[in-house]
Amino acid sequence: MKFKFEDYKGNYCMHCKTEEEAIEFCKLMHENGRTWRNGNSYLEKTERETFKDKTCYCFNDDTYIDLNYASSHDFKILEWSDFQEDRTCEFCKYQLFDANEYPCTICCNRYTNKFERKITRQDKFLEMYPNTRLDGYKVIGICPYDIGEMSIDKCEAQECCLDCKKKYWHEEVE
Repeated sequence: MKFKFEDYKGNYCMHCKTEEEAIEFCKLMHENGRTWRNGNSYLEKTERETFKDKTCYCFNDDTYIDLNYASSHDFKILEWSDFQEDRTCEFCKYQLFDANEYPCTICCNRYTNKFERKITRQDKFLEMYPNTRLDGYKVIGICPYDIGEMSIDKCEAQECCLDCKKKYWHEEVE
């Protein structure tokens, strides 16, 4: 479910239980042209250190309050976790450990759990060509289109992009 500020006018606040949630919500506020009441950027500081896991952001007033205060003063409390996008890795369907990881740690380590090995095209290719260089995302830097393994019409960008390489090289094979 995507959060839209215009749907929540009035006495609303957003509760962020974790630092990660607070960072993500503050980033969204920044992307929507919002700043703290004093004019500072939401990216500079989440202001979470005061109330920690009880921090609520009054996004219509550009302030923050304590969860208990919000409850006792008739604020409509929203939970950021209800608005977060699905964080499941498209390759192995496991939950991502970090929003910045892509593909997830499990895919990069080529395991679906501690005991089960995941075989990918990348594994097979690296067996045949062990000196192949991986890019910064631990993906083979060769475009599948260039080696005739993917048609250009499958790529939405009409060129080989990082997503195409990841989708091709990390696809499971038997």
